[in-house]
Amino acid sequence: MRASLHASAGHITPGSRASLVDAVMDLPEVQASTRLEATIPLGDGESLERLRERTEDAVTRSAGSTTLLDANIPSGGRPDSPSEP
Repeated sequence: MRASLHASAGHITPGSRASLVDAVMDLPEVQASTRLEATIPLGDGESLERLRERTEDAVTRSAGSTTLLDANIPSGGRPDSPSEP
């Protein structure tokens, strides 16, 4: 699965970028995949941090004005979700 994440320019409410990542990661197409290749703007720490929380074995590298992330998508949903009783 390949995704390119870009939030609008200007002031953005804290947490909006993390919500964008969650919306993408919760798509059925993404959940059905085992790998994610994502492109995010260089310096977007909030999106990068959330992608690392939602994936496993993430590897990043800079490419011009973007950051490329390659990672495994965990099966069964979010790795940071609390277990239900």
